[in-house]
Amino acid sequence: MSFWRTRLFIQVIVISIGLGIIAFSPPSECYTIAALKSNISFHTSMSEGEAFIYYGYVPRETDKATSFLYIVGNHEGTIVRVYTIPELEPIDEFTINKMEYRSIRVNEGSMFKVISNQPITAVIVGGKNIIGGVSSITTFYTSVDGGFVGREFILPTFHDEGGSQVYTIYALEKAEISIFNSTGEIEKIELNVYEFRNIWLPCFQICRIVSTGRIMLQSFSEIAPVGWMTTWKSYGVPALEGGYLGKYFFARGIHPGWQAGGVLPGIKFTLTSTEDARLRVYNLKGKARIKEEGIKSGENKTLYFFEQNIFFQSDKPVILNVFSNGGGLIASGLRGGESAYIYVPSGESFVFSQSDGTVVEVDEAQYLLKSDEYLMLPVGLHKIGSNKPIIIIMTDYGSGPPLSSYGACLPSSKTLEIHYPDLEIPPIERETSWLNYIMIGVAAVLVVSALVILLRRRVSKAAR
Repeated sequence: MSFWRTRLFIQVIVISIGLGIIAFSPPSECYTIAALKSNISFHTSMSEGEAFIYYGYVPRETDKATSFLYIVGNHEGTIVRVYTIPELEPIDEFTINKMEYRSIRVNEGSMFKVISNQPITAVIVGGKNIIGGVSSITTFYTSVDGGFVGREFILPTFHDEGGSQVYTIYALEKAEISIFNSTGEIEKIELNVYEFRNIWLPCFQICRIVSTGRIMLQSFSEIAPVGWMTTWKSYGVPALEGGYLGKYFFARGIHPGWQAGGVLPGIKFTLTSTEDARLRVYNLKGKARIKEEGIKSGENKTLYFFEQNIFFQSDKPVILNVFSNGGGLIASGLRGGESAYIYVPSGESFVFSQSDGTVVEVDEAQYLLKSDEYLMLPVGLHKIGSNKPIIIIMTDYGSGPPLSSYGACLPSSKTLEIHYPDLEIPPIERETSWLNYIMIGVAAVLVVSALVILLRRRVSKAAR
């Protein structure tokens, strides 16, 4: 009987030594956020200035008792604490090692805070299609260093959606990649810059991906039941430079075989900027430019694509979020001093503050937040900024509630602060300089001249 259907209350962690795998077992010690554990003593010392802080929200309109927070260890001896928001009541404290995991059941409409002394992989999932083993989640994963760009990733996997290639590896550098799977066999992949590979990972396990060069990792859910409409999930897209406000993005779209009689797919890519920007979009398969668009300041630019793996390049910083008919949970954030136009899809969308004295601006209004306070965002397109880092969690109900599935890998407060100054992002499309055009023109003239001379010689010989 499958893990999701047994729902036992004993957690057994099965470690496959040398494989980089831990098989999921029935979720245990599932602490409900409403039922606080008053006997927990948080005795270990952890300075919040040095801590990794994660905030999360559980959508209200979803299937009952089906939402779980998964915490996966990226390093040995990681201390983790979980609190309710806004009460800051303790839920649990534990120490987790690399490749171990903990599952905590969370109630619909609740908020939580996770603190750790080292980066963890924190994934919130829910909905009957997740628990029932029907669908996976759509999200980008943080690396063991805490950022979305890295050389090692440890993550929980969910349903493989009929053996489809749910996961995508994007290469930012030339990389030799080792994928540890459930059979104990190691698959090796070699990718160059801007190359990608859609891969399959065994479901309901803790898996590990190691690379010699820096990569990004995404999972993508695409459910196409027979006789029903294909559904995709909404998600936030991190920038290659770090954070969410940037100029370069990888993203995954529809399966190339998707057909709907000329109807646009139920997944749209929205881009916003505080400056007039010029956007180029490329199909990563073949590196062909498929679209060039202008984005006006304050515009909510919406684009549709029929390509599966896409690269976005802008001359000005933009925010990229993906909204889909299946809805989902969109996790993102802004660094201190950044501002961006962001489309808010529902009233269940929040800004979380990690420190006192955080001034959040929404359009022309200012809000002073203390540590662990949150601000509910109004629906629509708004200019949002802050003097300190903020986490943004937005619920999108897509075609309408309830959500049959959702999931997101949560960024920490330090995720937003990570930069990659030594990471070179070369142009995906080589520009042809004027010198090249001149050389091409000169070569063409020489070729034509040679042909004319050759023809004249032939005519002269024929006349003799």
